[in-house]
Amino acid sequence: MDRAAAQLGVSAHRVRRALEELADAHLIQCEGPGGYRLPALVREYAAELAAVPSAPTHPLPGWRVDPVAA
Repeated sequence: MDRAAAQLGVSAHRVRRALEELADAHLIQCEGPGGYRLPALVREYAAELAAVPSAPTHPLPGWRVDPVAA
């Protein structure tokens, strides 16, 4: 947990609290001391999201670009 906290630039307490909140929401499952895993349904959904290319974001939200003029 300390290594994850260091990589994220947050405290180990914050990582622990976030993991507890994810477990309370049933988005991860506790696998003993310090071990967690994703439930099958969450893993499948994450795989689907990873397979879909994300839409490009415009650098100026709210602005529209005319594709014909561009």
